[in-house]
Amino acid sequence: IGYRLTPKFSVGGKLHYEYVQDNRYKNTVTSHNYGGSMFVRYRITPNLYAHGELAYMSYQYSVLGITTQRNWVPFGLLGAGYGYPVAPRTWAFVEVLWDVIQHENSPYKAGEPFISVGVSSGF
Repeated sequence: IGYRLTPKFSVGGKLHYEYVQDNRYKNTVTSHNYGGSMFVRYRITPNLYAHGELAYMSYQYSVLGITTQRNWVPFGLLGAGYGYPVAPRTWAFVEVLWDVIQHENSPYKAGEPFISVGVSSGF
């Protein structure tokens, strides 16, 4: 959910949920991850924007039938995105973000980008 404060600047929040099922191993690895975040966006051009986001995610893994403890991981995401209008008040977007915190419990490798593709709609 976001709110446009000015024509170029917006703020918002997100709720996150991930279900992961990884069949690459002898026993399937599954997890339910959840959390939330707050973001700011600044429109550089009508289609291109800079994006900053603070996120806090809870990760737990099940490996070989053994469930690990749940870890809360902070993320500081910085990057940019590109949006394109596909209908009135509806945009398709792609954004690429990098974690600048690199917490020790992060399941992501250093330098690995977060890539999001989606559709947003406004009122």
